[in-house]
Amino acid sequence: MLIPKLTIKGLGSTISARVITDGLKVEFKFDLYHDDELIQTSGKVKNGIWVPKQALNPGKYRVDCVVYLGERTEKLQSRIFEFGINKQSVKPRGHKTGPKHQPPASFYSLLYWESRKAHSRRSTSAWLLDNKTNAYDFAKLLGFETPALESTIFTAANIPLESNTVVKPLTGVMSQGVFIIKENQIIDLVKNVTLENTDHLRQSMITMVAEGIIKEDQWIRERLIFGDHDSSSPARDLKFYTFYGEPFLSLETVRMPKVERCWYDNYSNLIDTGKYSNELFVGYGIPDEYYAIAAEIGKNVPAPFVRVDLLASPDGAVLNEITPKPGGAHLFATSIDQKLGNFMIGADARLRSELIEGKDFKVFNQIKNQN
Repeated sequence: MLIPKLTIKGLGSTISARVITDGLKVEFKFDLYHDDELIQTSGKVKNGIWVPKQALNPGKYRVDCVVYLGERTEKLQSRIFEFGINKQSVKPRGHKTGPKHQPPASFYSLLYWESRKAHSRRSTSAWLLDNKTNAYDFAKLLGFETPALESTIFTAANIPLESNTVVKPLTGVMSQGVFIIKENQIIDLVKNVTLENTDHLRQSMITMVAEGIIKEDQWIRERLIFGDHDSSSPARDLKFYTFYGEPFLSLETVRMPKVERCWYDNYSNLIDTGKYSNELFVGYGIPDEYYAIAAEIGKNVPAPFVRVDLLASPDGAVLNEITPKPGGAHLFATSIDQKLGNFMIGADARLRSELIEGKDFKVFNQIKNQN
């Protein structure tokens, strides 16, 4: 269980104190202090949110909370906070008296705020699909191919390691923890190095979890998808930066024999985005049907942005991943960051309009309801 955290929020004439306990059934006792004098108490309650019954006078306060976790207790204390104080004489940090320009749109900044908004409602946001088994179920309901072998979630210790499979963490970014197992070779995809054997692979997985590179010891297996241009190598990875059903930027990645990448804008121009600039090559191109698949997936997710990752197999597109927060977004050049930011603002406006008009995200809600 996570260590409970006590947070305070102002409510105008009073405050609320909140303790999050990761869904466990526990009890609480809140005490409100004014200048170290106890002025209100909740007694033992089952609700982790407490609002004092009487309005507060100006002064300095803190809240203490005892969390009863079965036979043990946790004692929490809030920061000391001021309430009802006239602080008009204190100038805000960064205060400027001159005229201000309108801030430019920033894709990186908007991704951050979307993540913040989704944090408290992750199960009803696009982050639901960051879980790869959910993403695969979602794609199947839309009629698209996935590389899934089974729905089982393994640990590093018990996952079966077989030829022509891919091992990857249940959630993760930038291909961290992805391993390709071929007939006579095991490859760490990020480091692009060959591992000695399956024991070395398991130890690498355990080490990544221990070092926090992978957050949880939860792993899945997939079929190894081979390429449309080279049937002996892993498939090209095609990533579509999709803004509520409109792919405006795409990235083609070839990983064997070395990592090479090619960016395309929404007019299929080959461009340099400032990210991966030292790995660029002239790509093979992306078929129209891949853009159509990315667009179809994107418009069925109630979010202004998701990146849809497809693998290019000899038989067509295979879903690889859906993520609302791709890694390395801070590496884009300013001009690209601002352009993508404008696309995201437009997508948010379209999404809001369709929600007001009553659009029902049936497939997404089906995934939400099964979790």
